[in-house]
Formats: sequence, C-alpha cells, structure tokens
Amino acid sequence: MKKTLSLLLISSVILLSCKKDKQSTEEKLQGKWTMKSIVENHYYSGSSHIHTYPASPGDYLDFRSNNTVIISLGGSVDTFTYGLPDDNHLWIDDPAELYEIKTLTKSQFVIANRDDDPNGDYYEVTINMEK
Repeated sequence: MKKTLSLLLISSVILLSCKKDKQSTEEKLQGKWTMKSIVENHYYSGSSHIHTYPASPGDYLDFRSNNTVIISLGGSVDTFTYGLPDDNHLWIDDPAELYEIKTLTKSQFVIANRDDDPNGDYYEVTINMEK
C-alpha cells in the first residue's frame, strides 16, 4: 500500500511539473517590439506591386498592460490605446481598423492590414517586428 501511494504521488508530481503554462495573446504582446521592416503591397491591374522598407533605427512599438502602446516611428514618439478583440486581431487607436496577427511568439511579431477596393484592387501593409 505504501509503495502504491508513493508511486501515485511521484507520478502526480511528474505530470504537474511537466504541464506548461500557455501565455495568452495579451501576455505575449507585452513589451517593446523593434520594427524590422514594413512591406507594402499595392495590388492593381491584376498584379502585386510590392515594396519593402527597412525600419529606421529606434523604430519600435512598446505595448503596456494598461492597453496603451508607445510607438516610435522615424524619430516621432506617440502614445495610443490598443485592443485585442480576439487572439488573431489587434487594433491601434481605431477599433474599426483591425490588424491581423500573422505571427506572435516570444521573439517575433508580424501584423498585417488590408484595404480592399470594390474593383478588386487592394492595399496591404505588413509590419515585421522582433524582441
């Protein structure tokens, strides 16, 4: 009986210690993300016109737990509110303008926004960041 109880206790400890806590999207988002590049795609006349721009040194987004984000872009620093309506979307300053969260890991963050025209053309911007 004592041996069975000991095995049960050891098994429980092993199972509980192996369980990994999954971070929420909100938790992964927190902190300072350095911008690496901005990719713009102007789709018109049946083809994509893609331009990639490297970020300037010092460009970043710093997400705070109070639903504010400090954005440094081209030497200008501003503070905005942000929200996460679900795990796959983010808005900054305007809840009607959603960014799709393409990638969000401990070290990589990619968001994209696409505006469609009624004629089938569109403009899409992708922002690549890392910690």
